[in-house]
Amino acid sequence: MLLRKGELFAVIAGLCAGLASVAGKFGFGESEGLEVFSFTTKLVPSAGAILLCVRGLFVGLFFFLNAAMWRFHLLALDLCESSARAVVFNTFANIISSGLFGFFFFEEKLSMLWFSGVGLTCAGLLFIQRSTGGGIGGSNDGDSDEKEENRQTRKEGREAEKEVQTDVTGDGETVESKKSR
Repeated sequence: MLLRKGELFAVIAGLCAGLASVAGKFGFGESEGLEVFSFTTKLVPSAGAILLCVRGLFVGLFFFLNAAMWRFHLLALDLCESSARAVVFNTFANIISSGLFGFFFFEEKLSMLWFSGVGLTCAGLLFIQRSTGGGIGGSNDGDSDEKEENRQTRKEGREAEKEVQTDVTGDGETVESKKSR
């Protein structure tokens, strides 16, 4: 059950989103997780500036991880057979990573209610995935080669469009044909 490239990008996007929430909580939150720096401010007068710099780094990391999440999600949307497939893998990774990061970084409790909610959410995501014609790690409809060929044809068409530029005078001749005269 190997992930294809698009599915892998969707999982990476979900992980980036989970990490962005951790960075956001450190950067924008109270002093949660930064108690070491808060304690230092009482001992060292300039430690308040250090705390501010650390928060600034986390805020910067928050924005960077959000941008990375969007980049990987857009790549996944482009490479997956359907947009639902990319969204399912992204959402799954985001839910799981957010819960685990909360547990490890902020000592949040993961109750049976949380596990039940994650289980139901993942079951719903699998239903969505199955209804779009795909299983986990591959397509059930057997025409993935045809879809790959169609994707390659679209890519070649986009490249051809970039190469051919129409003259602004509107006479229908391309720039290349005028240069050759």
